[in-house]
Amino acid sequence: MELSELDFRIYDKDKKGYLIKPYTVKYYGERYGENREIRDYQNNKLETHNLLFEKFTGSAIGELGESIPIYEGDILLLPKRKYIKEQLVFIKDNCLFDCVSGEFVTIIDNMEHICCTCKIKLVGNVNINSELLNLNKVGRILAK
Repeated sequence: MELSELDFRIYDKDKKGYLIKPYTVKYYGERYGENREIRDYQNNKLETHNLLFEKFTGSAIGELGESIPIYEGDILLLPKRKYIKEQLVFIKDNCLFDCVSGEFVTIIDNMEHICCTCKIKLVGNVNINSELLNLNKVGRILAK
C-alpha cells in the first residue's frame, strides 16, 4: 500500500479531547486506534502522544438538511423507517454496530448511501459519550 494522506480526527486519550490544531497525517495501512507518531508540519517538530486516529467515513444529512462529517467512533441515531425501528449505532472499522446489543448492523462502504433516505442525528462519540453504550455488550468490539 502506498503512503497516502487521509482525513482523520485525532483524539488525545491523555487530555480526553480532540486536537484542534491542523495536522497532516501520513498513514501506512496499520489498524486504526493504535498509538502513533505524527508530524506537525507547521512547527516542523515531531510530537508523540497517546492518540486515537478516527478515520473520516463520509458525510451524512442531518436533521435540518445540513451536511455532517462522520468519523469512526461516532454515535448516530438512525430514525424510524418503514420496517426498521429507531436505532442508536456506532461506527467501527466501516461497520455499524448497535449501541445496546453490540450486534452488527451493516457494512458502510459509503455513508452518503446509508443516509440518503433518512436524516440522522449525530449523538456523540464512543470516547466522550461512553454512557450511551452498553459496555458489557460493545466493549469487546471497541477493544479490537
